[in-house]
Amino acid sequence: MHPSYQEQCWNDGITCRSCVEHAARSVATVCSGMTAEQAGQTFRRMYSHPECLINQHDFQWAYLEADGQVAPMISKKIVPLVQIQAA
Repeated sequence: MHPSYQEQCWNDGITCRSCVEHAARSVATVCSGMTAEQAGQTFRRMYSHPECLINQHDFQWAYLEADGQVAPMISKKIVPLVQIQAA
């Protein structure tokens, strides 16, 4: 029996979270300003394997964090950035 897609990654030392977070940061570097929905669409194009689809939300948040649209997770809470306009 062949290992599952996730097992193949794990055998190579790659976790799903580390994989999608690294990819999300890379995407944010070259393509900033996407919405969460657009980031999700990008994820589905990049990760078409059914076993990967459960990680879409992690990719979206990692993208938004890397793009500066939300603050990094603190104690598993997502804290939106407050835009301060100079007077």
